[in-house]
Amino acid sequence: MIESLAAHFFLNPYAVPIVVVSAVIYLIGLFILYQNPKAIANVSFFMICIAVSLWLFTLPLVYMARNAETALLIYRRATFLGVVFITTSSYFF
Repeated sequence: MIESLAAHFFLNPYAVPIVVVSAVIYLIGLFILYQNPKAIANVSFFMICIAVSLWLFTLPLVYMARNAETALLIYRRATFLGVVFITTSSYFF
């Protein structure tokens, strides 16, 4: 399986900061949820953080794709899935 992933992706230095920001946003959401897991505002903020983190995590996959077909597939399917969840979780917040 790792060989098949290596055939489709390569390490791009422009993708690393976006992965770091995605992880930081996820950890901020976990921190807020840990403060009071029963509060509706904390849960909804955590949902926003998960959606933004999902959206930001898929963008580096587009940057690291070896061919245009793989990049377009990820961009169409995974990236816009995160965008949809951002809007719905923001509305819930």
